[in-house]
Amino acid sequence: MPTIGLVIDNENNASIYIKLLKKYEVNCKLILDNSENTEDVIRSVEGLILAGDAGIHPSLYGVRWLHTDYYNIKNDEFEISLLNSAYKRDIPILGIGRGMHIMNVASHGTVSINIKNHAELITQNGIESAFHRIFISPGSKLAATVGSGGFVRVNSRHRDGILEVNKSSQLMSVAWSLEDGVIEALENPSCKWAIGVQFLPHMRAEIPPHFDQLFESIARKAI
Repeated sequence: MPTIGLVIDNENNASIYIKLLKKYEVNCKLILDNSENTEDVIRSVEGLILAGDAGIHPSLYGVRWLHTDYYNIKNDEFEISLLNSAYKRDIPILGIGRGMHIMNVASHGTVSINIKNHAELITQNGIESAFHRIFISPGSKLAATVGSGGFVRVNSRHRDGILEVNKSSQLMSVAWSLEDGVIEALENPSCKWAIGVQFLPHMRAEIPPHFDQLFESIARKAI
C-alpha cells in the first residue's frame, strides 16, 4: 500500500485529509517536523500533499516586510526543500492553498499580499467560505484529472494569492478567477503530475464532487 506524505500547518484539518486518502487505500504520513532531512522524508513516501493556510515569509521571494510575526520561515524553507526533493524523484504532488504558493515560490515566483474579495467571510454563524467562479483550461492536467475544463464554482478562504505577474516562468497557470484573473491552479510541466490549486477541495460540501478526483489521482499515481 503506497504512502502519501501530508504537510499541513493546521493539524485540525489533518484528519479530513487522512479520511479522504484512506478511501483510496493509501497510507497517510503526517510530516510535521521541519528539522527532518527532506531527502529522507521523500524516500519514505510515494506522493506528497502540501496544504495549509499560513502565508509565506516575504523575504523568501525578495520582499522586505516589517511585520513578520505571522510567518514561520523555518517551515517555509523546509517545505520548499521538501518540494524540491519531491521534484527530483518525480513523485506525484498536490499543492492546496498555501501548497500552491510554496510551489510558486520554490520555482522563483512571488506572492501578492492582501488579494481583495477572496478572504473568508465573518458572519453571525462564524467563519464561512466565500465563493466565486473560475475557468479551468481544457487540455490541462487539472482538467484531465477532474474530468473537464470550463467554468466551475469554487470556495475561497485566502488573503494572499498569485497573479500572472507573480507566476514562476517554470510553471503553467491552468485556472483563473473570472472576476479578477487571480490564478486558481498551477502545474509544473517538467513533472509527470504536479498540480497546485488555490481552492480547498477537502471541504467537500463546498466543491463539486468530481474534484475528489484530485485525491484519487494522487493515490493512484503513488506507486
